[in-house]
Formats: sequence, C-alpha cells, structure tokens
Amino acid sequence: MVVTISIFTDILNTYKEVKNRNNRNRLYYLSDWNYQRELANPENYTSLLAAYKSWVYVAASKNATTVASFPLKLYVAKPSKTKTLVATRSITPETKKYLYSIGHLDRYLRKAVEVEEVLEHPFLDLMKNVNPFMNEFELKELTDLHQELTGNAYWYIVDNNAGVPAQVWILYPDKVKIIPDKEKFIKGFLYYNPPNNITFEPSEIVHFKFPSSNDPYHGMGCLSAITHAYNINDNMNRYENALFSNMARPDGILETEQPLNDADFKRITTAWNQKYGKVDKSGKTALLDKGIKYQSISITPRELSFLTGRKVTKEEILNAFGQTLGMYSEESTRANSEMADYTYAKNTTSPRHRRMEQKLNEVLVPRFDERLFCVFENCIPLDKAFEQLNRVANINNGIITRNEARTDIGKEPLDDLDTIYIENSLVPIGTPPMAQGVQQYSADMANEISKRVKEKLAKVK
Repeated sequence: MVVTISIFTDILNTYKEVKNRNNRNRLYYLSDWNYQRELANPENYTSLLAAYKSWVYVAASKNATTVASFPLKLYVAKPSKTKTLVATRSITPETKKYLYSIGHLDRYLRKAVEVEEVLEHPFLDLMKNVNPFMNEFELKELTDLHQELTGNAYWYIVDNNAGVPAQVWILYPDKVKIIPDKEKFIKGFLYYNPPNNITFEPSEIVHFKFPSSNDPYHGMGCLSAITHAYNINDNMNRYENALFSNMARPDGILETEQPLNDADFKRITTAWNQKYGKVDKSGKTALLDKGIKYQSISITPRELSFLTGRKVTKEEILNAFGQTLGMYSEESTRANSEMADYTYAKNTTSPRHRRMEQKLNEVLVPRFDERLFCVFENCIPLDKAFEQLNRVANINNGIITRNEARTDIGKEPLDDLDTIYIENSLVPIGTPPMAQGVQQYSADMANEISKRVKEKLAKVK
C-alpha cells in the first residue's frame, strides 16, 4: 500500500512538473476567464473616431494622405537567374541600395541571387482593385487614419473560388473585438454590429496596429496619448463659438443710476441683444436710452493666457502625430521647409511604411508566393546639396565620368565626356620629395608646352 501511494505521488509530481514546464513555454497574457470570449476594447474607439476634427483632423489627415501618396511595389527574390512566369524588370542600383537598407527584408535578400520588380501580379491587382467601392489610395489612407486615431486598423480579406485573395474590405475598429486563445494567441475576430454580428477566422483578417505599452492585443493611437490636449482644444473652440454666437462674454456693460422694473429690464436687454448681440451685427453704433451708459470691458490677463494656451495645445497635438509647428508656418525659409520635410519623412512617414509593409509581408503576400515581398517607394527626399557635392567629388577623384554624372541627374550623355580625370598633382604614399618635385616639374612643363603649341596654332590661323 505504501509503495502504491509512493508511485502515485511520483506520477502526480511528474505531471505537475510537465504542466509547469509547458506553461513556462507558453506565455499567457490574460487571466483564464478572458480566453475564448471577445475582449473589450481598451478605449472608447467611437469617441476617438469622432474626434477627427480641428487640429487632430489636420495632423491625422496629413499623415494618412502622405503615407498613401507613395506607391506600394512588389519584388521577387530569385534564388537563381531564372525567368519568372510574371512580367518583371531589373532594379536600379539606387533601388537595390534602398531595399538592402530595410532590415526586415533580410530574410528575402540574403539568399537571393537576383532581385527584380514585379510589374504584373494578382497582388498588385488586389491593391489596385480593392473592392467595387474603394481604390488603392483610399485603402492605404483609411488604414493609416484608423491607426492614427485608435491605434488599430483591420482588413477583411475575401478569397475567390480558387482560394486566392480577391477583395479587401475595411472594418471599422470600434466594431471589431478580438477573441484571444491560449494556444493560437488569437482565436478569431468578432465584428460587433447587432443583430448582424460576424465571427472571422484569424486568416481572414489583417490587423495593423501601432505599438501599445500595456496591451498585446490592441494598438494605441496618437490621439490616445493626447486626449487631454484634444479636450482642452475642443473646449476652447466651444468657448469661442459661444462667444461669437451669443456673446457669452460681454464686451461691455450697461449702467444706469435709475432703478429698473422687470418690464424695463426685459425691454432693454431684448432690444440690445436683437440689435447688437450677433456676430453679423458687431461694430454697429449703439443708441442708448436716456440715463443709460455703456462701459467697455478690456481683455483680462486670464484671457491672454488662454490665447497663449491655444498655441501650446496646438503644438502638443502636432508633436504627438510626428509633426512640428514649423511645417505650418508661413514664415519658414526654403531651407527650413526642406529640412522639415526631410525630418518628417524620415521620422514619421518612413516608420509607418515599414510597419504596414512588414505586416503585409507576414500575413498576406506569402499567400501568393513565399519569394515575393512588397515595399513602399522611398519617401525620404534626397539632400540635393549633399548629392551634388558628392557627385563632384566622385568626378574629381576619378570614381565616375562626367557622362555618368549627367545620367545620374537625368541628362543625356555627351561626346568626349566618358574619360575619367584625376588631379595630376597626386602621388603615391611614400614618394620621395625629389620625385614629387620632378613629377610636378613634368606636369608644369607639359602645361607650358601645350600652351605654346596652342599659341603657334593661333598665329598660323
């Protein structure tokens, strides 16, 4: 009997050890009762979507339209130099350099013998013909806009009869709920629109999201980080609207030394509001009853701080969306404007492109071909002054010809510009001073001889 209990105890301990080991290998983010049921959205997404106005509209709209303005291109990483079944073309050295600078593409490029741009493919058709009511620009714009406001964007992928993605439909984030799973992380997605609720499989949904510091399932949008600034800005707008609509703060007061009964008070205030109380009636000359005086009210220090607060709130909203006040200043110089555009593209637009294209390369593009990957066209503008200096230095150092430099800037090559020139004063390291002097003397003599020959030819002519 004792032996039996001992064996049973060993089995139980072994079971517990295996279970604990499995639990360590599988990380659970939620309590047990949260699994197999839809998660509540961490914020009021409906309110966040409704906040798309004022400076939030300006900032979010600029990011969304900028992201959507750059084409999404498709490439194939070929393990050998073989022909593909779809139309392709070779990529330029600049494009190759750009692709190899993107970290998440390493899994495609490190084993590729050749990389080509794909010109015709069902994935490109899917992006161009998104669905009967939406085009590519609208899809990319709305995808980024939903992320700017709520941190989440959802695509519903509709397959054709062959199981190939044929349409994309945007799902509004305030109606989507995630169903978590212990084993697969996500069991599905619920489109909550009573009484027409729909449950989608994980493979039917592409979930784009901005990072969240405390939620592994949902993203956090830029607006969520500055809701207090939005509320202050909205309250300021409401105050000013009330001020201009019904003169919520009087610019002056009417005084009289005579007591007024209710009838006189009502008659005077009604007449004043009807004649001077609206925006379109401001600036009119007032005609007052006998004994009534008008005393104006000057702006208070509190109201001056209110005007200053408007600028601070505006700047906080723009900064949250990766923008600066300088981008909207009419006093910016051309140099400042170009630098602002460069910084905005590098720090705001480019990361959004990387995040979106990487998600597509993870869950959508592989459904067509594992060798394919999509990338946005480079959004970062070139530093023209730096490029020009670099081009001149390459010519002077004998790295490129003048015709190669002309081709680089879109000019046609010319005759006699394919020769590489270098300065004749350069000598190898370690050349003795005497040899340097002889070399310089030879160069001077060659120049002098050339000069004299030209002078004699001129006299002959």
